[in-house]
Amino acid sequence: MKTVVFEVWSDYAHFRKPYTTTSALSFAVPPITAAAGLVGAIMGIESGGFGRSSHLPFLRQHRGKFAVSLGSGGISKTKFNVNYLKTKPDKRGRSIQVPVELVREPRYRLYVSLADELLTELTKSLQNGACYYTPYLGLSEFIATFKFIDLVEFKNIPVPAEVHSLVPLDWFVLEIEPGKRYFRETHSVDMDGRRRVARYVELAYEGSGKAIRVASAKTEEAQVWEGNVGGSIERVVFL
Repeated sequence: MKTVVFEVWSDYAHFRKPYTTTSALSFAVPPITAAAGLVGAIMGIESGGFGRSSHLPFLRQHRGKFAVSLGSGGISKTKFNVNYLKTKPDKRGRSIQVPVELVREPRYRLYVSLADELLTELTKSLQNGACYYTPYLGLSEFIATFKFIDLVEFKNIPVPAEVHSLVPLDWFVLEIEPGKRYFRETHSVDMDGRRRVARYVELAYEGSGKAIRVASAKTEEAQVWEGNVGGSIERVVFL
C-alpha cells in the first residue's frame, strides 16, 4: 500500500470531545475526521458549506486510509478560560468565560494512503510546503506547520507486532508492558457530508509516544502494516 508520511505540529491543538458541555475537553490525538480535514485543506477539497464536511467522504471514495502516531514528546495538556460572545441578551453581560482544554505543543505523524492520482497530488503539495487552504489543528487559531517525511510502500505483516500508531481495541488484543502508560479514546472514524457519524472506534495509545505491542487480532480487518520510513521501520494500523 503506497503511503505518504508527513508530520504536523502547532503551539496548541483542540479536538473537542462532542459529549462535553460546560467545559470544552479535547482529544489528545486528532480523530480520523480531523486528519481528513487537514488533508482536505492542503489539497483544496471543498467542505460543502456551513454545517457540512465533505473531506472524509470524498477521500474514502478514493480509497483513503489513515493512521496517526504521536511525536516523541508525547502528550501534554493545559487549560485556558476563553471569552465567548453571548448570542442571547441577559443582564449579566455580553460574554461568558468557558474553560477550554488544549493539547500543548502537539506533534503528530500522519500516514495517508489514497488512489494514485490523489496521492501524487498530496505528495507534491507536501514536498513543496504548499497548501490550498490554511491547515490548523482543531481550531482556526492553531495554524499548523507540516513537513513531508517520505513516500513509502507499506506491506501487511502478521501479529504479534510493535505498532507505532493508534491501535483499535475492537480489533486487537494488547500486550501490556511495564513502564508504559496506556490511554484510550473513542473517536469517530467515518462521517457523512452532513457531519453524521457512521462509526466510532475505541483507540489506544502510549502517553509518551512509545510503540504498543499487539498480541493477537480479533477480526479480519485487524491488519498491521510495515514500511521503511526515512530509514526506520515503522508499523501502523490504518483506519
